Amino acid sequence: MFDAMLRLVEIDAGAARARARFAAVDLTDLTDRVADAYRAELEASGRILIVQIAECSVVEGDADLLTQALANLLENALKHSRAGVTVTVRLVEEPDGIRLSVEDDGPGIPPEMFEVAVRPFSRLDPARAAPGTGLGLAITAGVARLHGGRLLLEDARPGLRVTMLLAPTQGSMLSQNDASCDRGRPDLAAVRGADGN
Repeated sequence: MFDAMLRLVEIDAGAARARARFAAVDLTDLTDRVADAYRAELEASGRILIVQIAECSVVEGDADLLTQALANLLENALKHSRAGVTVTVRLVEEPDGIRLSVEDDGPGIPPEMFEVAVRPFSRLDPARAAPGTGLGLAITAGVARLHGGRLLLEDARPGLRVTMLLAPTQGSMLSQNDASCDRGRPDLAAVRGADGN
């Protein structure tokens, strides 16, 4: 919990310093690799994982923080859904920016609780036995803000869709052979240690 709190404070307090280290990050590769890191556990637990990824999406950012943010969303889907649920990871470019989302068709949460869910230490159901600190969504929201974007919670009808809306790098839809799509690949060794909500 202390490490997660420290990370959240660093994201919000050290934004200028963090942005100075930004580099081109291939979100297509990052999304594929993080989803693959969770595939075995999700499928072994009876969930179905679907991954829909844009051909090549690039942002200026911190690959490690973006990796942790996506890992947090997948941790949430793993902890707070049930067997038989379909979890969809989707990366698309739209006119308002790049949308990186994790969606499930489980019970979701009421729309009036969306704002509460992203507050630090919020646990919507105090009786939940799943471990966690209540910081996962707060950290993910902080990562989105750091990258000039925001975190959106939406009713997936049924289920919940959580989306990081990020600003694309100029001309980010590139061919797979472009050098920008080979940079910023994170080391996934610590992905499974990211703090989920």
